[in-house]
Amino acid sequence: MNLCLIDPFKQSDVPETVEYYLVDPKNIKSNCASFNRRGTLLAVGCASPIGKILVWDFDTKKIVRTLYHHTGCVNSISWSRNGKKLLTASNDGSLVLWDLATSKILYSLELESPILFAEFHPRNNDLCLIVLQKGTDPILLNFKSNEQTALNIKSLVTSYIKREENSTGIIPTSVNSNYNGVATFASFSRRGEKIYFGDSCGMISVLDFKSMTIDRQFKVASSNTTVKQIEFSRNHRFMLVSSSDKVLRLISLESTNLYQLMREYQDSVNRMHWKKCGFSSNNEYVVGGMNHKSIHSIFIWSVSGSLVKDLEGPKEGLVDVIWHPLRPIIVSISFTGVIYVWTAYFEENWSSFAPDFQELEENLDYVEDEDEFDAKDSDNEEVAKNNNNNIGRNPYKKIKTQQELNDKNSEEEEFVDVDHNDRITEFSSDEEEDLFCFSAIDDRYVSNVKFDDPRHPLYEKYQKDKEESSSTTSTSTISSSLSSTTTTTTSQKKDETQKKEKSTKKERNSDSKKRK
Repeated sequence: MNLCLIDPFKQSDVPETVEYYLVDPKNIKSNCASFNRRGTLLAVGCASPIGKILVWDFDTKKIVRTLYHHTGCVNSISWSRNGKKLLTASNDGSLVLWDLATSKILYSLELESPILFAEFHPRNNDLCLIVLQKGTDPILLNFKSNEQTALNIKSLVTSYIKREENSTGIIPTSVNSNYNGVATFASFSRRGEKIYFGDSCGMISVLDFKSMTIDRQFKVASSNTTVKQIEFSRNHRFMLVSSSDKVLRLISLESTNLYQLMREYQDSVNRMHWKKCGFSSNNEYVVGGMNHKSIHSIFIWSVSGSLVKDLEGPKEGLVDVIWHPLRPIIVSISFTGVIYVWTAYFEENWSSFAPDFQELEENLDYVEDEDEFDAKDSDNEEVAKNNNNNIGRNPYKKIKTQQELNDKNSEEEEFVDVDHNDRITEFSSDEEEDLFCFSAIDDRYVSNVKFDDPRHPLYEKYQKDKEESSSTTSTSTISSSLSSTTTTTTSQKKDETQKKEKSTKKERNSDSKKRK
């Protein structure tokens, strides 16, 4: 199906081609990725045997941080709101809170079961939500008090049913009185006011964060499907749910039609499962990555339901897909661990800047007119006449007019503050914190592992430099001994020459006295 024939207008806000790709220097496979709020940094979690975390500068395409702690595959990465901290979770059951400024570990936790997903609270960096392997309850963790609260979905739903039955006398039709669901996914809302649980029965439960009670439970799919992922749009108008029945569902979060099904997205040709889903930066598109071993396919739909683009990458499976938070850029990770960056195609239109500009298909020889570039001195002659007429007048008036001009220019100048970051209202509608930017990178904090540790990326270079330095020290001792002998001989020669010069001077003085 040729989408260009269906829609002749080119979509400039949708990625189309792979512009470049990022590869780990040690050829370790990447498994997951996450942008910070401004999209300037990209954190990538690697697969086993070394579950390290790489932080890429997305503008310079260079690694600015390398973090080592996990021994298993890194499954989840979450940024704090101010971008100063990073939360990583691994398949070995370890959860680590990093300080990116110094590459130090602020908090670490070891659990028995693998951690599939972990994220910060959107408004409180001291809280995080942990989703474990299927069959175990999600955990709400407080970093300061080290308090762990298990969120048992079954007990929460039974208390919700009893509360509704006591208040209205009727059990809600969407809730099964014999509920036996198991939580398979959990996520905070966009502002952290609620926690959404997806279970193995195709249901979504909404937990109020303040009261820790369930407000609502509604059915998304059939009872034998499990909810795999829940994503929210930036404007908090829609919720995207991925389930095991190979369908992506768009659910409304507006007050007029709250929790109503708006659209369903699926691949009607291949009928494959979806590996990852999400929203675009402008909340107008939905992206879904296909779960296949040999197909790297990314589908982009509009919120209205039409298919906008089908991106086909290399003949490799897809692991993760994320959309840039501010720009029309998609980052996808393949089975081989290569990070592909998809961007939109922008065609330069110079006629929009100059209406008389003509674009030429070939270079042409330009014939210059005889007086085309000659200097025109008419304006300079008029200025010279005015200056000659002012000769002999009171010079104070001339100084006064110049001073008035200077005063006017000083009034027009505006004070520019370069020390503080102003709030950008176009990017967010809520309160903003000061942006966190890396200063000049210090080599000590590029990695949290010392140079003499074999896990460090510069370990081999460090060993070579160490061997070269030991060899140079031995040669330097020999050269120093030789240089000392040479310096003594040169100093003796200087002393002899100085004595000869003094003796010659004395002889000349004595001869001059005798002549007198």
